[in-house]
Amino acid sequence: MRPVLRATHVMCNQQELSIASAGVVVAQAKETTGMCFSTGCCARQFETYDVSGKLVYTLEVNDCTSHSGGCNCCAPTLFNERLTVDVKTADGQYLPPSTFIWPGCNCGGLTDLTNMVVAFPDNATADERSAILAGMMLIEFSVMEMRRQQQKENGGGAGGAPNSEEMKR
Repeated sequence: MRPVLRATHVMCNQQELSIASAGVVVAQAKETTGMCFSTGCCARQFETYDVSGKLVYTLEVNDCTSHSGGCNCCAPTLFNERLTVDVKTADGQYLPPSTFIWPGCNCGGLTDLTNMVVAFPDNATADERSAILAGMMLIEFSVMEMRRQQQKENGGGAGGAPNSEEMKR
């Protein structure tokens, strides 16, 4: 049976996303800071939970820099192709980061594709991997989609789903 994603999206409220299989939630991600109440300058934090509701990972996105030393300014774009997402275990240990990668001039200028590189811990279970994916999908939904919409409003390239006129082509 295919997993089902369910997300809620309101700008200043905390966002949530669940992954369910056969009607059972196997992973959940929640934004703990909310867009209007970030933990620091330009920082947003997301927590992921397993099937029992136990905290598994915390994912952090900062518009300026990342814990691993990556620069997130203007990312992911032509000027900085990687947006780094820091991943921490429930006990606060940093894992290798996951990233969003700009799809390049051809794809990035014509579509709203997203490229992710997700680093799973070697010993992660399927539920723990689902938790990281839930967090990355929520970041895609609440952070990356907002950036695409802002670029579109500012005259930038692609962003968001095609409207009904574009679908008639």
